[in-house]
Amino acid sequence: MKQFISANIDFFGFLNSFLCAIHCSVFPLLISLGLLEGLFWIEHFWLEMTFLFFSIFLASLSLIKSYKKHRRVEALLMVGLGLTCLFIGLNLGHGVIQTIMMTTGGLIIASAHIVNYFFNKSSLKA
Repeated sequence: MKQFISANIDFFGFLNSFLCAIHCSVFPLLISLGLLEGLFWIEHFWLEMTFLFFSIFLASLSLIKSYKKHRRVEALLMVGLGLTCLFIGLNLGHGVIQTIMMTTGGLIIASAHIVNYFFNKSSLKA
């Protein structure tokens, strides 16, 4: 049961981070092309803060607890790098560099959840 819950937390962490990366990369492009003109709210500060909050919450819930089990630090370092990219991107204002930093941060955090999932899986076999 604990493995099922841990895997689901990693799944939702991955999903949140991946959706964050899509949000940060695709929506600015679609809005700039005029395809989502009525959806300007999708780039709202509080929506980005919600993604960031859930990224931090799910990463800490999943990765810190899992670290105690498998003692592999790589996933934690990846989350640290991803969150650093997100925070830098948030402080840059709107532009290409912000889009790149935010998308990169979301993808790194999503990758950290995948790595953590495999670390958990391999620690069960050992």
